[in-house]
Amino acid sequence: MNCQKSMNTMLHMMEAYTNLFGVWKSKNLRYQLIKIFEDFSSHIISESNNFVLFFDKDWQPLSNHISFGHDIEGSWLLCEAAEVLEDEFIKDQTQALALSLAESVLRSGIDKDGGIIHEVSQYEIVNHNKEWWPQAEAVIGFYNACQISGEEKYVDAAQKCWDFIQNKFIDRVNGGWFTRLKADGSVNRESLKAGPWEDPYHQSRLCFEMINRLSSINIA
Repeated sequence: MNCQKSMNTMLHMMEAYTNLFGVWKSKNLRYQLIKIFEDFSSHIISESNNFVLFFDKDWQPLSNHISFGHDIEGSWLLCEAAEVLEDEFIKDQTQALALSLAESVLRSGIDKDGGIIHEVSQYEIVNHNKEWWPQAEAVIGFYNACQISGEEKYVDAAQKCWDFIQNKFIDRVNGGWFTRLKADGSVNRESLKAGPWEDPYHQSRLCFEMINRLSSINIA
């Protein structure tokens, strides 16, 4: 949607600021990152614990669609941003928001085949395809929810998403991941593996994130 404010813009601004603040402790940058937190908690996270996607200049919502991929991606990116700020109040507040987002996706965002639903309206699924990137983000997001809460159900959800990826999205002939599955679960061979909106960013980040998170586990 061509609008003046969008969740996705704010989400990736936050991601960029988080990584920059990790190497440059600017007071102004810290202020801007905290301001983004306030925008998420005040405007972007709805009462149903989903992200509102599009807004006018006064933060009035312009859509009732839900993107479960962005919800679960945002759940762990918010936590990552809170970590670099080293503020316990923001960290606690953010973890509560992250768990509410992850729980909403766990409850409503997983389809019968085990994949993350791409997009729904208030009443029905509006995109029955399965995209590669929500599956990747769900593994990280659910595992992050377990790290916060200690609840095994989130580990189980992360594992099931990984199994779905293994069974459906990895191209074992030519390498890489398929971009999109059709509604019947078959690979959409017309979808590019790399293009203006498709790249190996989400799947490679999944691997890096999970290597870091799993390496911290002490196995007796």
